Amino acid sequence: MIFRSRCTRRAVTAVLAGALTLAPAAARAVTAPAAGGSAAAGASGPFRQVFVDEFTHASVDRRYWAVYDNARTAKAHVASNVVTNRGYASLQTRYSAALRRWTTAGMCLCNQRSLRQTYGEWLMRARVSAGDSRVVALLWPSVGWPPEIDFMEMGGRGSQGARRLNTMTVHYGSRAQNFQIHSSEAGNFTTWHTVGVRWTPREIQYLLDGKVTRTITSHVPHQQMWFGLQTAPERHAGPSRPVHFDIDWVRVYAYTG
Repeated sequence: MIFRSRCTRRAVTAVLAGALTLAPAAARAVTAPAAGGSAAAGASGPFRQVFVDEFTHASVDRRYWAVYDNARTAKAHVASNVVTNRGYASLQTRYSAALRRWTTAGMCLCNQRSLRQTYGEWLMRARVSAGDSRVVALLWPSVGWPPEIDFMEMGGRGSQGARRLNTMTVHYGSRAQNFQIHSSEAGNFTTWHTVGVRWTPREIQYLLDGKVTRTITSHVPHQQMWFGLQTAPERHAGPSRPVHFDIDWVRVYAYTG
């Protein structure tokens, strides 16, 4: 079954969520969406589409998305900073006069437990404005940490703050160790791109505009993870200017191999 997001105004706000497992099904071949276009299909190989959201309604669908609301913490996530606008979701960094501080945004595909996965593919069409707050798209474990797979992450300084360099990271080891395998790809991410990650038992592939840009074959996780998006303050500086992290659509595929 494919979950298609249909908007509801149910007032549910969550800061953190659990993890996802998908029932096995017959594999079917699909092709990666073209850069800049609508995503009718996604992965190639033993994958099956299980979720699609094009954010065409007045707010994000809380049956599937948990929206972070922890404004009093260092992360400063505010639920109202996640908005939909002309067919895309926007995660915003902005100043709150009421809180007298800069606030950020986040949401995860956590409220539908059947979308927690071990292996799969996650694709999104995204862009982000230049600024000095961090933006992240990641897979996070339902139990413990690490592992973690960041497939779109940009800090707030230099080429990352200008959104000209995307970094990708696999975190592994113990919490105290937090070993990391880093990759990066250059581009102008202030414009729309299709960004994603393909995760199988043997490897992790990072995807940009339908092409595999990096393949990681060591320290591949083997536990359930969920998909999250966020803006966040930098550790030692910022934010000091508005940022919008826009998501045109999201596609999720289960691994059936």
